[in-house]
Amino acid sequence: MKASKLAILLLLVVALEILLFTGCDADPFWGRRRRRRRRRYVPPVPVCSSSRPYSPRWINSWQQDFNVRCITSYSIRVWQSQHRNCKEDRIHYFQCKNGPFAYQHRHCSSSHYVNDFDGPLAFKCAHNGVIAGVGSTYSIGARDRRFSFRCCHKHGYVAHTCKHTAIINKWDQPMRYVVPSGYYLVGAFSVHQNSKEDRIWKFEICQFSRILKWVRV
Repeated sequence: MKASKLAILLLLVVALEILLFTGCDADPFWGRRRRRRRRRYVPPVPVCSSSRPYSPRWINSWQQDFNVRCITSYSIRVWQSQHRNCKEDRIHYFQCKNGPFAYQHRHCSSSHYVNDFDGPLAFKCAHNGVIAGVGSTYSIGARDRRFSFRCCHKHGYVAHTCKHTAIINKWDQPMRYVVPSGYYLVGAFSVHQNSKEDRIWKFEICQFSRILKWVRV
């Protein structure tokens, strides 16, 4: 009798251990919680605004062509631009001043595009001329611009005391060049860098004098 009671007691102990063991591993329905999946962080997509700074009066929008010309007898005095990385382009502003001589439109001519996309640019007006206009077209594929220039001259005037400026702007940074008093813009030079998708610039400026004709008495 005692042996049977002992066997029953052992069975109860084993059953209790099994219940305790399974109870630790299994979650009862009243203790279950929904596991929330962690969402992967997705950084916000930056918005590339097409707006332009309020001032000055830019002549083009981002990635748009332009063609600016000074009025008769004027030449380029101010060349200003601003770069935007998300557009990989520059907007431009020009200002003109009285040129070194009075000229007519028949004394002016416009060049073809003087550079290839992504290529260097080196231009100087022929016939002792001054730069009186700038044109440009943009390529979305190349993320660069080609440029053309309008030059005007007058017979009897010669350029002299010419000099090159230092590099005017840094990559991706604003550019503003003002031709000093007594000088006039005659040339432009630029290189493009693919990693920056931008251009740096320098210019050539000259003074002008009228050729005097000696008359025998």
